[in-house]
Amino acid sequence: MKTSSDRSKYYEAVLAYISQRGELNIQELANTAPAPLEELQAIVSSLSSETNISAAKVSLAIDAVANGSDPQTVARFLSWREMEDFIAEACRRAGFLSRTSFRLTVDGKRAEVDVLAAGSSLCLAVDCKRWSKSLSGQTLRKIVEKSLHRTMLLKNYLEKRFGGDHLVFLAPVVISLYEPSERVVSGVFVVPIHSIRGFLTSVENVLAGAVYSAYLKPDWTRWLEGDNLNQSLEKWR
Repeated sequence: MKTSSDRSKYYEAVLAYISQRGELNIQELANTAPAPLEELQAIVSSLSSETNISAAKVSLAIDAVANGSDPQTVARFLSWREMEDFIAEACRRAGFLSRTSFRLTVDGKRAEVDVLAAGSSLCLAVDCKRWSKSLSGQTLRKIVEKSLHRTMLLKNYLEKRFGGDHLVFLAPVVISLYEPSERVVSGVFVVPIHSIRGFLTSVENVLAGAVYSAYLKPDWTRWLEGDNLNQSLEKWR
């Protein structure tokens, strides 16, 4: 009998093949992957609406995790840009509006947020680190320091653009490929990607850490709505 573990391995096999080849040949894949042809065809058929290999890889990674794969395992098949897309999609499925590579300029200072995930009263400024080693020591502290500074600039930018009387908390978050030496540094949550599902199901915990307060218009998130998929978190539990 097929198990969820089997299905997650099928997704990982397709993801690994595409990552290595940069294309998808279903017959060749069937000859090399430890999966029944009909299973591979079912997985590949879900990619029919994808327009490029990168988008297909992110979609496969999301579905692999939904079927039981370890997020760290699938993230290893993704580029740094694809990892950002993966995190953004995870945030969407957790109910956030999100976008990647958000660039801002405020008071002559520039910054770029890897993933901006916004709810009505909580906004995460996510820094994604797809490094091939664990974050630790002074390197980790410098990353956190930059994340705090970037979030402060984001607060100033949003207040200038959407100033109002609705209280919003802005929280810097660092997500790494591997387990960091510390999970909280200077009040900033440092989340290994294998814990992303648990983090997003209890994301309100960031309010106990380093947060910035901003007063914005009640509909300040409307500019992000075009990217929102409003998908259920159920698949991530």
